[in-house]
Amino acid sequence: FVKRMYKECMEREADEGGLKYWSQGLYEHTKTGKNLVVSFVLSSEMKKKQLSNDEYIRAIYRVMLGRESDSEGLAYWNGRMKAGRTLQDIINGFIDSNEFIRICNSYGIQRK
Repeated sequence: FVKRMYKECMEREADEGGLKYWSQGLYEHTKTGKNLVVSFVLSSEMKKKQLSNDEYIRAIYRVMLGRESDSEGLAYWNGRMKAGRTLQDIINGFIDSNEFIRICNSYGIQRK
């Protein structure tokens, strides 16, 4: 799950320290899938990329749903952001999706 987060969100391989830190947190149940998504999406590394709302939403789809966004979903979440919703709000909107539940279950990790 951690390697997947690095690849899908950061678009790079996990560094040894980060891989150990996040994996240990998931193993010890001090971290959840949601914790990782929030930490990665809202990280300074992501902010440095200066992504547009579209790009952030697309990244959240890949990270949380394991797929690319569909045009209707992208338009919906973009509209929510234009209405003042934050990236945290968007993440919260995906937490209980069957797709994110399935991904977390496939790795045997707590979702939230």
